[in-house]
Amino acid sequence: DIPLVLGGTEVCLEVFADASYATLDERRSIVGHLARTAKGSGAIFATVSSTKCAVTSVFEAELIAANGGVDTMVYLSHACDELVYPTGEDSTVFVDNQAEIEWIKGGVSAKRSKHVDVRLYKMRHLFADGKVHIEYVPTQENLADILTKALPKEQFRYLAGRVLGHDLIKDWRAAPVFRPLT
Repeated sequence: DIPLVLGGTEVCLEVFADASYATLDERRSIVGHLARTAKGSGAIFATVSSTKCAVTSVFEAELIAANGGVDTMVYLSHACDELVYPTGEDSTVFVDNQAEIEWIKGGVSAKRSKHVDVRLYKMRHLFADGKVHIEYVPTQENLADILTKALPKEQFRYLAGRVLGHDLIKDWRAAPVFRPLT
């Protein structure tokens, strides 16, 4: 009863990434990201997993989530290139952690981030080469929040509508997103 709406005026890949810090046993974190083909479009890919080992900070958990999002962005970009399907220059990975963005841009001291796994440095190189754009999105607007944590009912409904692409349907906010179970 709840449609997934795909579309938009142009193909502009977007990935939203998020993590919840040390919410599982042994201080492992939940990480997730989702991808869509255009602003307002429904998600074409989503994944949730736990970190393989304990993380030492929220910063590290968020970096692991962003790394997965960057990998998905690179894969989707290559798939679109292979299919000769033009994508906009504004393909972006959205995250809700300012320190993470600064680290990816290379602005964080090495002393404060020595614990970061070497494999995560790939994001810095992709950003420096202009292959990936990283932008801040407020937590309330981060679509990946729905994948990583329990949310209040209204926030869940709001994000679920956006994940399903209901922004493309005229006046979707006026209609109920979910019908109550009968």
